Amino acid sequence: MKKKITNVTKMRNILASQICWLCAIALVVVIAFSMAACDVVNDDNKNDGNNISDINKDYDYTETNGKITITRYKGAGGNVTIPSNIGGKPVIGFGNAFAGNKNITGVIIPDSVTSIGQQAFNNCTNLTSVNLGNSVTNIGDMVFYNCTSLISVIIPDSVTNIGDAAFSRTGLTSVNIPNSVTSIGSSFKDCTSLVNVTIGNGVIGKSAFESCTSLTSVTIGNRVTSIEWLAFSGCTGLTGITIPNSVTSLNGFTGCTGLTSVIIPSSVTSIGNGAFARCINLTSVTFQGTIPSSGFAQININVNSEPFMGDLRNKFYVTDSANGTPGTYTRSGSGTGSSPYTWTKQE
Repeated sequence: MKKKITNVTKMRNILASQICWLCAIALVVVIAFSMAACDVVNDDNKNDGNNISDINKDYDYTETNGKITITRYKGAGGNVTIPSNIGGKPVIGFGNAFAGNKNITGVIIPDSVTSIGQQAFNNCTNLTSVNLGNSVTNIGDMVFYNCTSLISVIIPDSVTNIGDAAFSRTGLTSVNIPNSVTSIGSSFKDCTSLVNVTIGNGVIGKSAFESCTSLTSVTIGNRVTSIEWLAFSGCTGLTGITIPNSVTSLNGFTGCTGLTSVIIPSSVTSIGNGAFARCINLTSVTFQGTIPSSGFAQININVNSEPFMGDLRNKFYVTDSANGTPGTYTRSGSGTGSSPYTWTKQE
């Protein structure tokens, strides 16, 4: 009997030992899987440049409905790559988070960002390069204002709106505005280094390229419908302009002293105050169609508010007071009291 009890005890001890070994093996497996999972998370964060500790060091941000908006940049500067996500949540925009930072020299904006808020990079005077993401639809007011070292930018065809003064006082020399853009504010005002501009679509807003004194070449696409007040005012280097047959409203070349001739297409139904005021060297204007007299601004004693210098409006409506007479009109006279600017229709 005693021997039988001893055997049972031995079997229990063996079984207990085996159970301990199995528990130990299971614990090792669990720890191994946990470490592997952590490595995957860490690797993902490293691959995306979104190590949370680094993010918290370089950025302040807010979260709304699972989406991140950067509110402040605290990093060292240089070439900055804005993260596409923080903690697995997409970065969709930022406001004036980088404004006035003199240490930033380049910036890459990820495809997750859809809007660049007002004054985001305002007065970043050492910023030389910008890579806009392919999902940006809105470039807000004064985003790159006074970024004097910024000489080139590619605007992606996702952009639909460019705000007031968005690129004003930058060093841009050339800009191509894609067909996707339907609204341009005073976006490039005072870009005195700007030489070439291509505009594909929409409305060229008030003061869009005002005082771009080096501008010599403007290509306006056949989807542009309106050139608004002061759009190209003071562009003294502009010697010629081709207005496409899509434009219906024209008012924007005040003080373009380099212009000598212009052709007004038949699509134009409205010419506003100041359209070609103070264009002192403009001596030839061709109207390809009629314009309702109600749409042609009246001659004004204020030279800054008259559609053309001299009596062109009156001469246009001599024969047909309601719609005007198409053709080419040339100007003579010196604009003095004894020799006023006088327009004559060419036969």
